[in-house]
Amino acid sequence: MIAGFSWIILGVLLVVFLVLLKVRHVKHRFFALILVLLMIFLYFTSSSILANKAIDFKSFEGWVTAGKIYFSWLIHAFDNTKSLLGNAIKMDWAGNSTGG
Repeated sequence: MIAGFSWIILGVLLVVFLVLLKVRHVKHRFFALILVLLMIFLYFTSSSILANKAIDFKSFEGWVTAGKIYFSWLIHAFDNTKSLLGNAIKMDWAGNSTGG
């Protein structure tokens, strides 16, 4: 369940996205869309990863610890994706037809 503060953040992101959509150039719209999607991705992944950790965000050491945990998770997620895609490419996708 999304907490009340999360709804506020999502609302702000939606307003920022809608304001950025008013820009006339397509290149700027695309950049705005990518930026908002990246912010949403970072928010949801960091909030789910750091939810059960006892991290003190009032200190610099707490922020460093949170960054280490998050970037460690992010690196492992990309490594796992790389392994998964590499193994999928190596598979024999032609099938085993016996003719007939």
